Amino acid sequence: MLGYLFDVVTPTALPYADALLTTFSIINTFLLAQKKLENWLYWVVIDIGLSYLYFSSGAYLLALLMAVYVVLAAVAYFQWRKELSSR
Repeated sequence: MLGYLFDVVTPTALPYADALLTTFSIINTFLLAQKKLENWLYWVVIDIGLSYLYFSSGAYLLALLMAVYVVLAAVAYFQWRKELSSR
C-alpha cells in the first residue's frame, strides 16, 4: 500500500523498494528502542539498500551517508555484542 502511495504521490524511481525500506526502517526503530542486538544487523541491510537506492537515483552524497551508516551500524553491533557477552 505504501509502495502504491509512493508511486502515485512522489517522483521516486523505485517506489516499491523505497516503501519497503521505509517500512523496515520504521519497524527496526522499534527494535532499537527495545534494545534488541539484532537491530544493528537489520540497519546494515537497510542502509545498504538505501545506499543503492540513492546511488541509482543520482543522490550520491546521500548514498555516501548511507555507506557511513552501514559502517556505524556494524561497529555498534560488535560493541553491543561485546557488552552483552561481558554481563
